[in-house]
Amino acid sequence: MRTYCLTYDAVDSDKYKKDPNYFRRLIVKTLLENDCENFHMPVSSTIIFDYPFSLLDNLNLKFRIGVGAQIYYNLCLVSTNGNRSFIVGNPDNKLSQEFDEFVKSL
Repeated sequence: MRTYCLTYDAVDSDKYKKDPNYFRRLIVKTLLENDCENFHMPVSSTIIFDYPFSLLDNLNLKFRIGVGAQIYYNLCLVSTNGNRSFIVGNPDNKLSQEFDEFVKSL
């Protein structure tokens, strides 16, 4: 299991102002459909997650085909052993808890 970081921004955020969770829902559903787990959202446009496969190209292709026209994104490897000790910063813990609840609702 490896830990990855996805950062994203909407191509056209005005289009979805009425549904502020639109992009999160789209992204998380894509991640869930591809066996990702252990989600963490330290800041509003960053999702850290575990992905069971070593080839990130497959997940990148799913994003490019599925949501690539709607978001700008960057995927990167954080840790090769699933140990989140490599992740440091000043996360918004309330946001992360709310995101955990959001993921469970999908």
